[in-house]
Amino acid sequence: MSTFIHGGSGLELDIGGKAHAALSLGDVVQINPYLAAADDGYSTQAVGALNTSASQAALFGVVLGSNGKSTFALGEDILIRMVGVCQVNVQNTASVLNQGIKLRASNNDVESAGAGFSGDASANRVCGVAHTAGTGLQTVFFNGLSTWG
Repeated sequence: MSTFIHGGSGLELDIGGKAHAALSLGDVVQINPYLAAADDGYSTQAVGALNTSASQAALFGVVLGSNGKSTFALGEDILIRMVGVCQVNVQNTASVLNQGIKLRASNNDVESAGAGFSGDASANRVCGVAHTAGTGLQTVFFNGLSTWG
């Protein structure tokens, strides 16, 4: 379900997907760009090597949950936030308040990019700005449509 809100929040974009593994609320996933018979652009996958053509073309998103539903089994239908404010699993940082966060290859989380971050195309991409500080689930403005290094 997508919602476009004028003013305030701006744009939020959610899409449906199918879990490639056991996933939890706040996990960051890559939409599988390979159009195999079983996937058809619907399945997720772990964030891959970000300097490959597949990962450069792929979209990224955050697994959303609801009251009472925060874990998802392999093959289960999930809702993924592509753009907008959501809870993201943030790791390996002490404080990311109002700073950039970056994707990491082969992980379901993000880490601090800092205020003056310059990305390494083979290892990470800046994907949003954290609104709260700390590790674990944090409020983030996430942009999975246009990541940059």
